[in-house]
Amino acid sequence: ITFKGDKTVERSWPLFAVNKSLTLKDGVVIDGMNNIGTSGGGYGAAVRVNEGCTLVLDGVTIRNCSNARGSVYSNAGGATLTITNCLFEGNSATAGGAFYGYGTANGACKATITDTAFVGNSSTGNGGAIFFNGSKRDQSIVNCSFTDNTAATNGGAIYVTAAGKLTVE
Repeated sequence: ITFKGDKTVERSWPLFAVNKSLTLKDGVVIDGMNNIGTSGGGYGAAVRVNEGCTLVLDGVTIRNCSNARGSVYSNAGGATLTITNCLFEGNSATAGGAFYGYGTANGACKATITDTAFVGNSSTGNGGAIFFNGSKRDQSIVNCSFTDNTAATNGGAIYVTAAGKLTVE
């Protein structure tokens, strides 16, 4: 299944807003979603995972998406993300071109990213591919590749602030 967005739109939410759990797998392609919304939007052009919810991406391609924060955005409060065998390519944002994990004192996302390629993602701020912002839970990035990702400020591949433990293997 391919979800294709051909133009930039002003909308409040991304393609998928997760309020419980969502699994996308086996060749799903999300291409060209451009969320410039400012009312609850602009956070996650493709997927926004809300407080306490679960997202599993396995064998998914997310490419050519743009917005304020990450093509995949995880809100605070115990969201859990498992990303395996995926491709994030050509995504852009002001922070975290491909993925933006957010956390506060009340909770944070927990991301486990395995066997995933990040290619040509960019940020006009921090975190060309990934930005963990205050994510106080442990994060894991295992056997992933980062190629030609760029950030105008810091962290062409990964940028982390006030995180718990980030393990990169």
